[in-house]
Amino acid sequence: MIEAVAVDLGGVAAAFHPERRLRALAERSGIAPAVIHERLFTSGLDARAERGEIPFDALAEQICAALEGRLETSEIIDCWASAFEPLEAVLVSVASIRVATVLLTNNGPVINACLDGPLSAIAVEFDRVVCSWQLGACKPERTAFDRAAVLLGRRGVPVLGADDGPLVRAPRRGRPRTSIVAVDFPRPEASRCADAGIEVGEWTAAANASAPLQPARALRPTRAEDILLPDDDDVRNVNAARTAGWQSARVSTPTDVEHALERWEVERWEVECDPTGSAPD
Repeated sequence: MIEAVAVDLGGVAAAFHPERRLRALAERSGIAPAVIHERLFTSGLDARAERGEIPFDALAEQICAALEGRLETSEIIDCWASAFEPLEAVLVSVASIRVATVLLTNNGPVINACLDGPLSAIAVEFDRVVCSWQLGACKPERTAFDRAAVLLGRRGVPVLGADDGPLVRAPRRGRPRTSIVAVDFPRPEASRCADAGIEVGEWTAAANASAPLQPARALRPTRAEDILLPDDDDVRNVNAARTAGWQSARVSTPTDVEHALERWEVERWEVECDPTGSAPD
């Protein structure tokens, strides 16, 4: 029985256009795209970041230096995010999934800043984000899948509301979350969650004053065989996931994602998602 669905970012949750990122960086910095590509990618800087060898602050400094100090970090994040175009049809499918959902991507820490900012419309549909830099390994390495399975199997630590009940932010499509997500309210529990290794979201009480909060059930420990990975990358990722015990399917369109969810009989919400963001009755 599928207990968690792991979705890739580039090529599945979003179309990936790396040339847009280079063009944006070049236009803002005045440095030729080929030079930027050499400094950030051919040099191995981005690959090292993907493997978790460079923390965000140090990485931001190195990227700024490669761009000769012509861009602020916020500008770099905007340019970086421009490479990803959210695929609405896939996000609708993700919003309908009743079991835990995770955005699983080979990326360095800059992508987290993108997902907290310009790409937040993608991140909000998932229960959590897991990047290769957090795992210290990249797909299709077996270690990446094994470590991701361990993370997905951890029980969440709830953030408590005024009535000491676990709270979770309702996503924009209105479906309630199925697993406990640590939300960054101004409460001591946020620090406790962070200390326990549970991701704490960037949402604040002010930003969520009008957002509906609903009880959440604890995330059940997940076995490798209960994780489904729809992946668009070359077949090595699909085969590696299967070798690690996961269920996996290669997908190239939103329809393929939907077919994979149907094939594995992934539990879905019976109510239709409301794109206006209001909670279902």
